[in-house]
Amino acid sequence: MIHPTAIVSEDAELGEGVEVGPFAVVESGARIGAGTRIGPHAVIHESVRMGERNIVRAGAVLGGDPQSVGFDREGTFVRIGEGNMVGEYVTIHRATAPGGATMIGDGCYLMSYSHIGHDCFLGDGVVLTNYAGLAGHVELHDRVLLGAYAGVHQFCRVGTLAMLSAGSRLGKDVAPYIIVQGYPAVPVATNVVGMRRAGIPSERRDAVKKLFKIFFRRGLTTERAIEAARKDVPPCEEKDRFLEFLSGTERGLCK
Repeated sequence: MIHPTAIVSEDAELGEGVEVGPFAVVESGARIGAGTRIGPHAVIHESVRMGERNIVRAGAVLGGDPQSVGFDREGTFVRIGEGNMVGEYVTIHRATAPGGATMIGDGCYLMSYSHIGHDCFLGDGVVLTNYAGLAGHVELHDRVLLGAYAGVHQFCRVGTLAMLSAGSRLGKDVAPYIIVQGYPAVPVATNVVGMRRAGIPSERRDAVKKLFKIFFRRGLTTERAIEAARKDVPPCEEKDRFLEFLSGTERGLCK
């Protein structure tokens, strides 16, 4: 299933049923899982380790060198899970430190012209809308959604089921289940639709709404807000994940 105009290295590893379209390039050392489809003019560099049933559309470039002055090309990777859609002209850069990897989970949907910088981590079910961009070392946890043209500063973290609205610019961490928007981005609501689609029951969605009010509407310091949340919000998985996320922030919380 390799088009006669494609250039596929003899040292590349292709699983059963892989399709490679016209003028695509697959370099030596690349590994592509079974059932994956590589579109026309796509480039899969040597650093890519890709699972099964992925779709890579026209012109995407995976595993290119990071935009980092100190990069020396030694032993870094892009690791992509299963069942992802990589849209037209998406770029994903390999990691910088030897042995490191830019990580993409399962079932992500990366729309046209979106960019994932070096050393990023994307969980499962992440959606990047057209032209969304991640600088290096960004973390997007499961089912995060970035709107079109949204941009994320290096080393920022975005929690589970959070959403960054179109055109927003993010310079701090976003707590799980929260929608942020603007330049700079600020919290505006809870991601009710996303939580409902994820099967989170109404009483736990209400708990997240209480967390939102405590952290983003009362004017409390983060320390005081954590105390109030532990006291006033009923126990649930979402509360635990929310508070655990806050304990790992280094850039500060988007408020």
